[in-house]
Amino acid sequence: MTTCDRPEVIAEKTVSANKISVADLRAFDPITGNTMILVNEKDVTKEQTAVLERQRAEDELRSSEQRYRSVIAAMAEGIVLQQADGSITACNESAERILGLTTDQMMGRTSTDGRWRAIHEDGSPFPGETHPAIVTLQTGQPQFNVIMGVHKPDGNLTWISINSQPLFQPDELIPYAVVTSFTDITDRKLAQQALRKQLEQERMVYTIAQRIRQTLDLDKILNTTVAEVREFLQTDRVIIYRFNPDCSGVVVTESVASGWQSLLNMEITDNYFVETQGQFYQQGAKAISDIYTAGLTPSHLELLQQLQVRAKLVVTILQGNKLWGLLVVHHCRAEREWQPWESELLQQLATQLAIAIQQSELYQQLQLANQKLQNLAMVDQLTQIANRRCFDSKLDYVWRHFLREQGCVSLLLCDIDYFKRYNDTYGHAAGDDCLRLVAQAFQQTVKRSTDLAARYGGEEFAVILPNTDSEGATQVAQEIHQAIQHLSIPHNASDVKPYVTLSIGITTLIPTSTMVPLNLIEAADQALYQAKAQGRNRSFVSKIPISIED
Repeated sequence: MTTCDRPEVIAEKTVSANKISVADLRAFDPITGNTMILVNEKDVTKEQTAVLERQRAEDELRSSEQRYRSVIAAMAEGIVLQQADGSITACNESAERILGLTTDQMMGRTSTDGRWRAIHEDGSPFPGETHPAIVTLQTGQPQFNVIMGVHKPDGNLTWISINSQPLFQPDELIPYAVVTSFTDITDRKLAQQALRKQLEQERMVYTIAQRIRQTLDLDKILNTTVAEVREFLQTDRVIIYRFNPDCSGVVVTESVASGWQSLLNMEITDNYFVETQGQFYQQGAKAISDIYTAGLTPSHLELLQQLQVRAKLVVTILQGNKLWGLLVVHHCRAEREWQPWESELLQQLATQLAIAIQQSELYQQLQLANQKLQNLAMVDQLTQIANRRCFDSKLDYVWRHFLREQGCVSLLLCDIDYFKRYNDTYGHAAGDDCLRLVAQAFQQTVKRSTDLAARYGGEEFAVILPNTDSEGATQVAQEIHQAIQHLSIPHNASDVKPYVTLSIGITTLIPTSTMVPLNLIEAADQALYQAKAQGRNRSFVSKIPISIED
């Protein structure tokens, strides 16, 4: 060992008057390569020992801090140290990566700095005063799993989950600093949003499918669909456009936001559709994010400009292989990049609408068939006016109505004079022709939609006149006589005139709880009997009281 290698020599050079230099007590170990503190214990006083221990502790602290900083730097979590005034004084690389800022950009910035542009999960602003780090500095309480969205300088939105821990000096109750750690949960957040969108999308499709099963009211289904689609996609206008055979079309249903032009019932001719015979639309969903960059024909572009459209998404509504119409989403306020799931949603809804349209058309056909059957059941096949069944139904309805409203009802019972003789003289075929002509005269004379002329049976006819008094009923009877006279149907077998005539019984009542419709019929029948007894070819008005009270 050389003189320089001996610890005693090193100590002798450095120890004097209660002072010791650690730098002078260091030696390089050629074996390990480490720096060693070499001291000859007999030359070191107690005070010098204390100095050495303190310096040794400082070295260990620096080493510990170095290891701590290495761990912090390697962590995937962002770590930020903020002083009592909220200013950032340290951060790790993960914090820079997650927030999109450099260390220099973050140093000195506080959580209340408006440049953070932070938001809550619902999209509302996240005030800096409520940042977990600030809350911890103010309360001394740690905060856990606080969710925040931060707009990075590049415009992207990053979602983070934040924890904050206070740092205290010994025997102090107010933190002198706070350590904030945060994790990038953007992928998880986007996955949650995608799942939520998917669930909402499935709910909408299910709801509309349920409505289709529960109702055959096509207008209601279409209106509900466009309203829910507009709300779900947060767009400006949703329409259903139905094609005509000539390739023009009309907007049959619409949901439009305030401030934008309504297209409801507007007839639109899509020249491009005419030129391509619909092949453009039959190829599936068509998305245009910006009409000015989509390479549209001038006429197509001009049409969309007139309709205030900036971006649109279109899917076809098919009936079999036939193009029925279009489900169209218009984004008017700005261009819009349509997402694949939005096209998928519209295609699913278009499929449901096609089912609804088919069911509605089948239902309409069924209603038409039922109406025809109803007409057959309510119409006399010989004369093509209302039959006895229709008469009974109408009288029952009118009776119940005026039983509540306390209005009067008049009834005319009419009989062709000497009709049996007519059949015997001219034959039954001529008799049928006579009945048809008389029925037409009744139809032309009884004009109010609330009135009803019916074949009551055989050669008898009846007229129900709601809300008509005796005087009004007599006037109608006179008009009927005149109409029959104008027919001038020959009837040489009649004892009254050489042509067909009628006898008419008239009665007017106000329905009461003690009466039934049969009372009205019997009264009119008695009046008819009197008309015949007095020589036929005339009317007779029943003299019974207009109403019967309890």
